[in-house]
This record gives sequence, C-alpha cells and structure tokens, in this order.
Amino acid sequence: MALKHITRIPRIPRNIQRVIEILTTLWRHGLGHIVTRLNVQEHLPMVARLATRGKVELLPSDDETFARRLTMALQELGPTFIKLGQILSTRPDFVPEPYLSEFRKLQDEVKPFPSDQAKEIVHKELRKEFDKVFAEFSDEPLASGSIAQTYAAKLLDGTPVVVKVRRPDIERKIDSDIDILRYLARHAERNWPELNPMLVVDEFEKAIHKELDFIVEASYTSKSHEFFEDIPDVKCPKVYWECTTPNILTMERITGIRPDDADELDRLGLDRKVLATNLGKAFVKQYVDFGLFHADPHPGNILIQADGTIALIDFGMTGHLTSDLLSEISTVLIAIAKQDLDILIDVYISISEGGAFVDARKLRPDILEMFDKYYGMPMARIDMAHVFNDSLRIARKHKLVLPRDLVMLMRSMVVVTSVGRMLDPEFNVAELIEPEARRLILRKASPQRAVKDLGLSLWHTSRILRSVPERLRSIVQKIESGTLTVAFKHQGLEGLISGLDRVSNRLSVSIILGSTIVGSSIALQAKILPIRGISAIGIVGYLVAAMLGLWLVWDVLRSGRY
Repeated sequence: MALKHITRIPRIPRNIQRVIEILTTLWRHGLGHIVTRLNVQEHLPMVARLATRGKVELLPSDDETFARRLTMALQELGPTFIKLGQILSTRPDFVPEPYLSEFRKLQDEVKPFPSDQAKEIVHKELRKEFDKVFAEFSDEPLASGSIAQTYAAKLLDGTPVVVKVRRPDIERKIDSDIDILRYLARHAERNWPELNPMLVVDEFEKAIHKELDFIVEASYTSKSHEFFEDIPDVKCPKVYWECTTPNILTMERITGIRPDDADELDRLGLDRKVLATNLGKAFVKQYVDFGLFHADPHPGNILIQADGTIALIDFGMTGHLTSDLLSEISTVLIAIAKQDLDILIDVYISISEGGAFVDARKLRPDILEMFDKYYGMPMARIDMAHVFNDSLRIARKHKLVLPRDLVMLMRSMVVVTSVGRMLDPEFNVAELIEPEARRLILRKASPQRAVKDLGLSLWHTSRILRSVPERLRSIVQKIESGTLTVAFKHQGLEGLISGLDRVSNRLSVSIILGSTIVGSSIALQAKILPIRGISAIGIVGYLVAAMLGLWLVWDVLRSGRY
C-alpha cells in the first residue's frame, strides 16, 4: 500500500528511499505529528507509525523548540533542505517568527569534494588545458557550500580571481528532492492550505535553479560592475566571461575589511559615518536608478578597501524592480502624501497574490492603524525594520503573498540599515530614500509619463479588440461542430477519494475473507477431497483466510488509524 502512494512521485528508483529518509528524519527530531498531519505516515517504519498517531497543530505561535527541531531536521537532510530553509528565511510573508530567526542559522556545512574533481570540471567546461587558462589554482577551496565551492586562482596575466565550481551531480539531486517536496506539498495543500505549500515549492524551485545556473549570477554581477564603474567609492567584481559557464564562475578577487570590524577600520583612519552614507547611497541608487539590487547585503558580502571604496560581492541573491513595480511604489507614495487610504488598500491588494479573495473592509482597519502609526513621523525616526514587519504581519493575517522582489527590497533596506548602523549608530537609510521618493512621485505625475502610459494602454486595448472577432469565430465553429468542451477540475477532494478507495478495498477483502471462511467450513463439514478424513479444500481455504486476515490487520495498523 505504501508503494502505491510512493509511485505517484516521479523518478521512482531515486525517490523511494529518500521519502523514507525524509519522513524518518522528521520523526527522529520529534516532528512525527507533521507526518501524521500530512497523512503520509504509512511510509514510516512500524515503530514510528505507532508513535505518530496524535495530531499537533503546525506553527504554534510561541513554539521556539518546534522551530529549532525543524531547523535541525533541515540541516540533517542536506543541501536541498538547507537551501529551502535559507530561502524561506528571506520570505517573512510566508514564515512567521521564530522560524525566520532559526532558519537564518542554517549553514552550508558540507564536506568539500576533491579538488582534483573540481579541476576536471573546469577543464571539461572550458575545453582547454588547465595550464593554458590559469597560472595558479589553489589546491584547497576557500569555501565549500551546498551548491559549489570556491578557489583562489590567477589568470595567465597574473590577475587574481575567484573560481566558483558547481558540485558534480548536484542538479539531479536537487531536482529529485523537489519532486518529493511537490509530493509532500500536495498532501499539505489539503491539510494546511493557509501555508500555501505549492506556492512555497514553486518559489523555491525558481530560486534554486537561478542559483544553480552560474550564468545568471555572472550576468547580475557583470551588470552591477558596469553600473558602478563610473560611480566613485563603490565597486563590484568584474566577470571573466571567457572562463565562465553554467557550471563555473570566474570573477575578480576583491579583498577588504568587513564593515563589522570597527577596530581595523579605525586603524586605517576611515570615517565610518562617511562609509555608512556611501553604502546607503549605493543601495538607494540601485533601487531607484538601476532596477537591479543586491538582495543579501549582510556584512560578509560587503568589503571596505583601504581607500574607503565599498565593494559589493556575491550576487547569488538579487532582486528586480520592474517599471510596473516602481510605478506601484510611486502610487503608494502619492497615496500617502494625499492621505488617500482607499488607493493604498487597492494597491496593497492588487500587487499581492490572493488579493482577489481579500475583504477590503477587514483589511482597512489594519492599514489605517499602520498609516496612523507612521504618517507624520520624521524620516530620521522611522525604523525600516518595524515598517517591514508591520507590512508582513498584515499580509500574513489576510493571507496575502507579496511579490518576491518587493519583499526582497524591504529586506534589503532592513539589512543595509543594520550594516550601516554598525558603521554609524545614527545611520538611517530612510533619510536617503526621502529625496528619491519625491523624485519617483514627480516622475509618476509627469506629463511625459502620462502620455506614455496612455499610449501603452491604447496599444494593449487595440490588441485585445483585434483578437475578439477571431476568438468569437473560433468558439462558434466549435459549437457548430460539436467539439466545444468544458473542462471540470475538482480540488480538495483527493483525500476523500483516496480514503473511499482504501475503505472499499478493505471492505472487499473483508467480504472475500468472510466468504472464504464460510466456504472452507462447508468444505470441511462435507469432507470434500478428503485427505486422511480432512477436506484439503477446507484447509487451503482457512490458510488463505488467515493470510487475508493478517494482511487486513497489518494494513490497519500501518495506516495509524484504528
């Protein structure tokens, strides 16, 4: 019976044992009730199934121990689940505290793979002899993560570089685990729809595949390098495209001091207040003028050089501010300036996934409370972390999922503020955003923008109108030919159907079992085909009935529901 359910997962040979490993790990860390709530406990060993009969609600509001246990389980399950936790730690609209703080502790503590194997991957990817590309290449990695490990090297002209090499076979392993996550998410969708499990897996799959493809990271790094090339006091690594492929990334090696090393900064005589301001301006410029921004600006990804230049490294996590999203942000700013709460609510709903199902009347008091809390407060006194947390609290309460890039933008501002305050305790990125916010409002309200928006709207409308006759003709033709079909898809009934299927199977076995016992008893009484005075058919019938009875008892015990 367990095999029947496991076969619903693609790539069966690779996944059967992995499903058992994942569920057993959860049970071993005291999370067996998750398995029971998912209704997949039949994949657990017998002892574990017996121990998971009770049901406990997931995500209790104050259960820090639960969050700790879940984090330890993710750490033990390896790269895919470590990355899942790390990515979820950046989505506070999905995950409440204390899970966020625990997930942020997840580290890529992965044993390095052999450097000879890394060199072989580099050779295979570049299709050149190793000594014709690099003058030097370290024998030991600088760092080893769940996706890749990095090496210090020098090009033939002596340029110091960092080479990032993807782990062999890591994509296959991650894809296999994503298949299993989808399988578990389908079960969770029926039991915890409020957690948006399928949406979480979709978001994770997009994020992890972007991180697996080094061309994506190389492109973001290169664009950022070009953007800051003519801006003083800020730099990003140069990408060496001739030594970069989807599996390896070669970029300029930048050294410097972490912003949290105050003693070393003071020893060099650097003005930490100026450094904080330059850092803030660099990020505000990314948000407003570039549209592409570093979404993980923690102290390890920011280096300060001896001349005061700030270097931004590791663009594995990057956010985008499209013109549409910037336009919505501008609308919010205008609504705040005009104190128009209705526009603010409309934008909040329209940009959120699930907004179509939100009751605006219930949302209004929460938005009003947050508006009253911050409106009129001097920008220097506004704490971006509090604004961020209040916005996400409202989103979670009303089951709204904010755009990923908007969440990353807010988180980036919060982290930049935190790093800035390591340099200057009085730093606040909100003060630097204020003049740019005014510029955004003016840009939104400009006649040129209005004409452009009107032109785009007319173009889209004309396209829709042009396609209407063709679509109507197609529908009429299908009606006339009798080929018009209406697709109906039920949702949320899979568990009921599965349960009815299992009940009917047990009922059928019970009927057969009873019939076999009755028939065998009659055969024994009538002494049909006797052997030494006992009916052979009756004996065989009792043996078959015994096996059916044992199977039925085993199936009931294995299900954990009796």
